[in-house]
Amino acid sequence: MVKEITDATLTACNLAILGSSFSSLQNKKLEFSYRLSPGRLETSGRWSCWIEGNTATDLSTVRTVINQLQAPEKVRKAQASLENPVTQGIGFSANTYRLYLHGRKTATQKDFYEAWRWGPDVPLKTYTYTFQFWSSIYNAIAVESFIPQLLLPAFNKLVSNKRFQQMSGYWIRYNEKCLIDQVDICFPWQPLAGSLQGCRLLLELLEIDSSTNPALEEFPVRHIVFNTDVNFPCVTLYTSAPADHTWPNDEDRLQSFVLTSARAHHQQTEKHVFAALPSLNINVDNNDIGEFYDGAVALWKQVLGDKMHYHAGLFESNTMNDASEEDMQQALDYAVSSLYPLLPKSGRVYDIGCGWGGPMSMIVNDLRCRVLGLTPSLTQFKYITEKGFNVRLGDAEKTLPPGYFDCVLMLESFCHILHKEKLLHILRRFSSRLVMRVNCQDSAPPGVAFGGSMHMISSNDLKDMLQKTGWTIRHWQNVRQAALPSVYVWNKRLQSIPVTNDRHIETLRLWCARITNGLEEWGANNPLIEVMAE
Repeated sequence: MVKEITDATLTACNLAILGSSFSSLQNKKLEFSYRLSPGRLETSGRWSCWIEGNTATDLSTVRTVINQLQAPEKVRKAQASLENPVTQGIGFSANTYRLYLHGRKTATQKDFYEAWRWGPDVPLKTYTYTFQFWSSIYNAIAVESFIPQLLLPAFNKLVSNKRFQQMSGYWIRYNEKCLIDQVDICFPWQPLAGSLQGCRLLLELLEIDSSTNPALEEFPVRHIVFNTDVNFPCVTLYTSAPADHTWPNDEDRLQSFVLTSARAHHQQTEKHVFAALPSLNINVDNNDIGEFYDGAVALWKQVLGDKMHYHAGLFESNTMNDASEEDMQQALDYAVSSLYPLLPKSGRVYDIGCGWGGPMSMIVNDLRCRVLGLTPSLTQFKYITEKGFNVRLGDAEKTLPPGYFDCVLMLESFCHILHKEKLLHILRRFSSRLVMRVNCQDSAPPGVAFGGSMHMISSNDLKDMLQKTGWTIRHWQNVRQAALPSVYVWNKRLQSIPVTNDRHIETLRLWCARITNGLEEWGANNPLIEVMAE
């Protein structure tokens, strides 16, 4: 009993420390967790507060608090030097404190996470985190190999959740020895624990009697963290919610507020997002589009140029077959920069069909947007990852956007979508703006083209489809005439490259050779529609 009073008093004291500094801040979030270990369920003693902001006030306020908590000098220096701050968190458990820092690399806008743990009798420890999307195509790290055997059946059950596979993934934590010591499964829609079969299996495997805490069924799960230590198999369930100006003065009030708010968030998300979504085309046969777009980087640089822009350039003058390499590079850059007025400066952009990342790098560097690319090509995924940009491996028709974006960009990739109307319905729920350049085919009925990889529609069908799926067209322009010289440049480059065993390159070679003989007529019948819709 004395220990419970001591813990409660300590929590109240820590809440008071945070409340005096954080209660008036905007964009804050409270979080707490349940911990499950063999025969034991701990429902108190672990909580944190997150500040989602990068103002001078946000930074100085966190600095004041960690000073009060006697953070080591190394921790204070890390907080003071945080690059492009996004989120800061302070966590408490018993007499131990944690600082979480989320920033972004200036050059790539790629997120990074670090954490520190310390306390009066706790030596300083440092952790780093990386995120990995779940993918049926490729996993950079086989995270299941780090899960204790006792817990592996429940882990596998949790990650078999279809919605998790479609939109989420894992946070992987590394300790100071660069060893993985935690695997964190993310559930951004915050499902109730009772709805996840894996959670029920966890209780069985750990021999925990859920009747001792029936509220566990209604726990809105945001993260499920697996400890990788085989000698201490434990799992921690986290939930969180935005905090208002009413600051809790004890842990019971903190938990009550978070649970109520998180459950409401879950219900709203189910009602307004997922209930309105059409089913995904999990079994869609899209002609092995990922394999089609794989290829040797060195070879594709000969075709596309060093910046690896795989889209048509927009030429300011009709140079046609006289276009030089310099003209082409300027046209490629302009094809991206001319879209800048349509894109949200410093916004969050989902680049579907991002190719080799050429447009992404320009948008990041020039507009300071946070861009997440999506490609079905493993080669493209690895190429972009090595450059440090945010990219996801997957098929747009088999995945969901991992959250809400200010804009979805599809630069000559919409033609590769088989079920176009269904995708437009889905994107409407995850973004308020859509910017596309679409290769259309007006002189022939719908069909496949370009080695069977493109599913063509007319410009009239595109317009009808956008309106039918709830998008309002704000900008519409056919830019095909300005793009035509690109074909001559590609054809010239390909003539200098010997025949390869790359199906994609040979398809492009045949296509360029065929249409250069009647390029003007082809251009008149195949518009390149630039559209922005909201």
